[in-house]
Amino acid sequence: MKKLFILCLYTGLLGILQTSEAQIPLEDNVVIVKNEPFINSDKLEFSPSFFEEGIVFISTKVAAPEYNIKDKNIGKTIMSIFKATRDAEGVLRKPEVFATELLSESHEGPLTFDRTNEMVYFSRNIEDKGDYEIRKMDVFVAERLGDGWGNIRSLPFNDPNADDCHPTISVENDAIYFASDREGGYGGMDIWVTKRIGNEWSDPMNLGPQVNSKGNEVFPYMHADGTLYFASTSYGGLGGLDLFYCVRAGEGWTIPLNLGKPFNSEKDDIGFIVDRDNRNGYFSSNRKGGFGGDDLYSFNIESDSTGAKKSPKRELAVDLKDSETGEDLEGVTMSYINLDGYTVGEAIAGKNGEDGILNFVPGEDGLSYQLQFGQASELQRDSTGKIIIPTGNTVIKVEKEGYQPKYVQVTPEVFEQGLQIEMDKAVDCVQFIGTVYGEDRVSLQSGVKVIVTDLATGKQMTLVSDPNGNVNYCLPCNKVFNLMATRDGSVNAVNTITTKPCKAGETIRASLFIEGNGNPLVEGTVIQLPNIYFNFNDAALRPDAAIDLDALVTLLKIYPDMVIELASHTDSRGTDRFNKELSQRRSDNTRQYLIEQGIAGERLIAVGYGESDVRNRCVDGVKCSEAEHQENRRTEVIIKKIGNPIEEMEEPTYAGNYQEQGNDMPEQEYTNPEETSVDENYTSWTGSGSFLVIAGTFSKPANAIQRLEELKALGFSDAEIVQFNTSPFQAVCVGKFTSDPEAQSLLQTLQSQYKIEAYVREMGDEVYR
Repeated sequence: MKKLFILCLYTGLLGILQTSEAQIPLEDNVVIVKNEPFINSDKLEFSPSFFEEGIVFISTKVAAPEYNIKDKNIGKTIMSIFKATRDAEGVLRKPEVFATELLSESHEGPLTFDRTNEMVYFSRNIEDKGDYEIRKMDVFVAERLGDGWGNIRSLPFNDPNADDCHPTISVENDAIYFASDREGGYGGMDIWVTKRIGNEWSDPMNLGPQVNSKGNEVFPYMHADGTLYFASTSYGGLGGLDLFYCVRAGEGWTIPLNLGKPFNSEKDDIGFIVDRDNRNGYFSSNRKGGFGGDDLYSFNIESDSTGAKKSPKRELAVDLKDSETGEDLEGVTMSYINLDGYTVGEAIAGKNGEDGILNFVPGEDGLSYQLQFGQASELQRDSTGKIIIPTGNTVIKVEKEGYQPKYVQVTPEVFEQGLQIEMDKAVDCVQFIGTVYGEDRVSLQSGVKVIVTDLATGKQMTLVSDPNGNVNYCLPCNKVFNLMATRDGSVNAVNTITTKPCKAGETIRASLFIEGNGNPLVEGTVIQLPNIYFNFNDAALRPDAAIDLDALVTLLKIYPDMVIELASHTDSRGTDRFNKELSQRRSDNTRQYLIEQGIAGERLIAVGYGESDVRNRCVDGVKCSEAEHQENRRTEVIIKKIGNPIEEMEEPTYAGNYQEQGNDMPEQEYTNPEETSVDENYTSWTGSGSFLVIAGTFSKPANAIQRLEELKALGFSDAEIVQFNTSPFQAVCVGKFTSDPEAQSLLQTLQSQYKIEAYVREMGDEVYR
């Protein structure tokens, strides 16, 4: 009994070692876990719950002098409820007591809020004037009364002979899941559920043997999408209590899956919560490296390199052969490009997406931006010759030294039949590199089809521009070719090149400028910002929101007279008043962020629309999936006034790692002491007819230094920061060469071996320092 009492409060005394590999592959994702330093101490801090602009949690910190009461059973101060808000960087600030009216001389345990934050459900010891011998836990409820909480009462489904604790309420407020050791269970603590019937709660039901075991299942958390997270000593784990999850399967539940590392450790890991978008959350653990006892940890799940929504993936059998000999080819490089969208050039220039809505997604480094277009992603064949590739609108590019590259459109039939690719040797040909720009002659255009036609024979080949805006092919000698750039079935650009006379080892370069994105933004254009995430009932911007908002800052700096409306919308769950106030706070916080980045407040109109403009059928009273509700939770930018863009810079900059798209930054940006050290890295030189390999062009000196240090750490000791006389930006030069093939060789090394995007710049009589 004593052990169960402690378990119902906290987990620091449990340590049952079990071993198992994580069952959830975090494919294409990176999980960043951080200890919250201003929250944690040598006391217990555990079991977080989202609340407004932060979290509430349980701690053995002394809430007030009169509550400095020690429980002799566990040797610690009684537990109370604390709260903490997040700062601009997403770090939790110093905690304070959540609500003095909820303090008592008993232990307060884990808690949960209804959707509107008007009701709080929490664990508490049954009142007893004894000397803190073993006492039972009940689930209590309190109502928000003005600025405080009142009408505190025990719920009728509590069992007087059992511990009932750790409540979590469903998003529809119609079910409470909790942990209990009442009769009818399968072991120690089990997870039970009670359903709301009218204004009453039903008799609790055990979730059954699919979820519960002979061990202990505790600290449940019901996510809005129907996923149940909990901690358990069973099912195999890394040690102690591990975090698991399961979902509904008919009348029962799926087999619980271990969340694996870094969520689980060899110690106790409990109290997992994650936001509506499954991106950010918190959990508690007494793992090594903490402050002592249970600590609170935050986590952020970074998606694949683009941050774009992924298409489902399937296996595809690929057979690669020499077209002449029929021999299998080895050492082939394969990559794919997702064509479901547009490029950064169109994001800044304003090409409308479907229904006139633009969607920003981050570039590979999180600092450059694209419009729903994936970076080229490398593919690896397994031992059976199969690759895993998205099923969406995708082009596979196949390359091998000495052979012509191949571009293959993936269709549904390909997955059924497999892909047979025959590669032609590149002989008696001249290397051609074409670059596709927007009409502004600055923005690099990805996913554009370039049709190359032999004017003598009419033979055509279709190439697709990569995230650099480039296409490449080795064209036969002594020919004349027509180039056509096409998007959406219409011809946007035409050019002509010739391989006469044929000069072996040389490279022909050509530029294509597609039409339609010189200045197509108009008043009324709607830009949706899909990465502006908020936690449940939370108006505080999270750190990952900067991905979209920094792109918006760039757009506003390019159009200095632009005026926008920041419109936030919620789904229909909750009261009209609550949703209206929540969305207004979200718009206000978004506006404040832009002001802090140097955008004048008079250019920004913040409006919260609440649930007044849902996009689908999910109005009040209609039962919808979480994905349908997600469609309605959005932040949009509506252009009220556009004005003219500033004069574009002469040099097209490449959106590689650490680069930020944009034009001249404010002068005060360069007065930051942390950034002025860039001067010592500059090199002065005048060149003529030379080729420079540039691994990024940066608006912020600090980012240029970061790239320089990255390259030097990889062994490129000659790397240096340069600034051309035609541009205010800092470029990181990896090497200078007298011929293009030498530069292209280094370029290939950077891209294939180190995955660093770069480009070759041919210098005329220019000066750079």
